Amino acid sequence: MRPPLLALAFLVAGCASADPAASEIRVRHLPPTRADLIEAAIRMHGEPLEGHFWCDGLVEDTKPRTLGRYLAGLISWQEPGGVNVVDVDLIPREAPVGKLWQATIMFPTGDGGEAYVNYGVMFMIRQSDGLVLASSFVCPGTP
Repeated sequence: MRPPLLALAFLVAGCASADPAASEIRVRHLPPTRADLIEAAIRMHGEPLEGHFWCDGLVEDTKPRTLGRYLAGLISWQEPGGVNVVDVDLIPREAPVGKLWQATIMFPTGDGGEAYVNYGVMFMIRQSDGLVLASSFVCPGTP
């Protein structure tokens, strides 16, 4: 027996419009663990990063530039025998909207000498409920 056409249309429309970046992402623990911060960044993979200097031109000329593609590019720079570290930091902040955590995930890489670079992402998390503030993503870095 075939499913009713209208029900099938609703299922297809729901799947096609399911954008992970559009849904609210919350960290699992308060305060978040290092794994929570990395998971939050991964779950925000579809978040656009257009317009920020380091986010916009650092990793491949792929459009649209998304957080997922940016992180994939940074991770791909890891080299055997090089400086390959994931630095994860969480700092409490006060803001007009309330108490936040500033999360930073950095990927220092290179040979430890002149070829050393350190790029990553920084974003804010609301302390009251662990909501990741999608519009807060920026890409700090040191060439």
